[in-house]
This record gives sequence, structure tokens and C-alpha cells, in this order.
Amino acid sequence: MERNLSIEEKIGQMLMIGIYGYDVDEYTLKFIKKYKVGGIILFKRNINDIKQMQELIQKLKQVNRENGNIPLFISIDQEGGRVNRLPKEINRFQLGSKIGEKNDETYAYEQGHKVGKALKSLGVNMNLAPVLDLRTSEDDFHFIGDRAISKDKNVVSKLGVQLIKGMQDSGVISIAKHFPGHGMSKKDSHFRIPRIDVKKENMIKHIKPFKNAMKEGVDGILSSHMVINYIDYYKPITISKKAIQHLVRKKMKYEGIVMTDDLMMRSLIFYNVFGIPMQEAIQAGNDILLLCKNNRKKEREIQKLLREAKQGKIDEKLIDKSVERILKLKEKYQIQDEPTEMMTVEQINEILK
Repeated sequence: MERNLSIEEKIGQMLMIGIYGYDVDEYTLKFIKKYKVGGIILFKRNINDIKQMQELIQKLKQVNRENGNIPLFISIDQEGGRVNRLPKEINRFQLGSKIGEKNDETYAYEQGHKVGKALKSLGVNMNLAPVLDLRTSEDDFHFIGDRAISKDKNVVSKLGVQLIKGMQDSGVISIAKHFPGHGMSKKDSHFRIPRIDVKKENMIKHIKPFKNAMKEGVDGILSSHMVINYIDYYKPITISKKAIQHLVRKKMKYEGIVMTDDLMMRSLIFYNVFGIPMQEAIQAGNDILLLCKNNRKKEREIQKLLREAKQGKIDEKLIDKSVERILKLKEKYQIQDEPTEMMTVEQINEILK
């Protein structure tokens, strides 16, 4: 997959965007044709039923292929339980806490493998899961709550790795979240940036599942919108060099993908009054920038980022390193934009038995 890329193509590979509607609209066409985005993330707003979902993915890949672009990451948040993006006609997946209650590594692997097989059969090649945050609230509907596997770092570490391996063995990329552990926070970072004043030993406890996943070969981690005073008093993890370049890359020696949480999340935009901190996210060491909302704003910010890159305001060595990681991952999983066989509901549910 090696090729000489223009700066536009390099920046494009670092963008994963959310789209609107059940079909490929004008904006989606523009993001693929003009900005050469490297990935698309699908939400409930894009999925009506199995047939429509598969047709949408096929169209996305077709447009990308016809424009001579590098094959797309097609991603989704399929955790199971209340974070379930797939149509209701598909059998439900077990949620993190249910897997934790079983506390069985074989069962965790099987659940990860089932999720992966189902997603791959639909044309999805990346899952933003599992959640490796520790559970710190007994309230199931706390923003992490029952999404977490357990409150025990050792249980989360061992079962999380099996979920990851199950997905990977099915041919689906796993991105673990929300580094370095959203269980440290009582606040939902969708609405407000939490500030965490935590002691080193407690922070290490929350980081352990991620450290273990990195050691065991997780494809990527997703960085969170939290300020952790011990790591960086002034910046959220997502845009902190101390967190990504120093802690993740140098101290933890991790060379996989680091993806931001949604940079268009209301909390981060309020925190960063000058707009979406895309340049800062790259300078911090993130490889993939997640942009999920408002198409017009998204396009303006991408144009701004391209201008900054062309003017040399972003370290091109960082960009090149990120693109290298992205292309290696696409090659590892043999990501292609070729059409896949359409699956029926019955066939997919058979996979999930």
C-alpha cells in the first residue's frame, strides 16, 4: 500500500468523519472525493436496517475506489447493550458488565469473535471497543456504568484482552477506550471536561488495562477528553503532548494507533474557545482525528488544518509517522474497498448463535 502521498492525502488519511443520513449525500461525496478521508464512522443516524446498512457501506467503498483513494476504515461503536449501533433485527450482544460477571476468558473471547464476525459480514472493519475503563459507579446508566467490564483492574485487563483478540481474529480492528481510564471521572466528558486530581497509585490502577492491552497487541487506543492534573495540568489528554507523546509513546513504548475521541464534542469546543483543536491533536501525537458532527463546521476546520499543514505549522515528521502507522494497519488487515457479499438477517443471527 506504499505510495507517494500529497499533503492533502496524508491529512486525509488522518481523518475519520461522521456522516448524516442513510445514503451517500453531497457532503459525504465531497469528504471522500476532495478531502480523501481515511475513514468513516457510522452511528444510529446512518443505520435503518441490515439491507440499507450494507448498501450504504458498499456505496461508500465504491465512491472511494472510483476516486483512486486508499481503502477506507469503516468504523462503528459496537459495545453491546445500550451502546448498540446495529439494527434491532440483529440479536443483541453482551454488554461489558455481563461479560465481567461471567469472568470467563473463553467466553469473553467468543463474544469478541462474534461481534467481529457480524461486523465484518456487514462490511465494517473497525470497532471502537472494548471499553477498558474501570467501573466506579453502581448506577448502570452512569455514562460509563455497565459499559465497563468490572471495577477490578485485573478482571478488566484479562477479559479486555480476550475481547480484543476475539475481534482481531475475526478480521476486525479493535480500538480500546477511553485512555487513560474514564472511570477516574464522575462527569460525562460529552458535556464538560472533567478535571481529575488523582494520586499516582490510583492513576496507575486505571491505566493498567490499557497497558496490558498494548502489551498484548491491541490495534489502537482512543484518547479521552479529561484533564488529569498528574499528567498535564493545562490540557485534556486528547491534545496533550505529555499524555500522548511522552506517556504513551515514550514511557509505554506503544506504537499502535492513537485516535482522539470526537474533537467536535461540545465539552472540548467550549474548553478550546478558538475552535476544534485539530492541529493540537496532531502535535500531541494522535494518528486519527475523529470528527463526528456538523458538516459545514467540519469542512471549514479541515480546510484550516490543510492550510496550517502546507504552511509548515505542523511537524510533518509527526504526520508522516501517523500515516505510516495507518497504512500499516490497513495493510495488516488487508482493508479493501471491493464489494462484499450481502448478508441476510438470518445469516448474521446464525453467526451470533
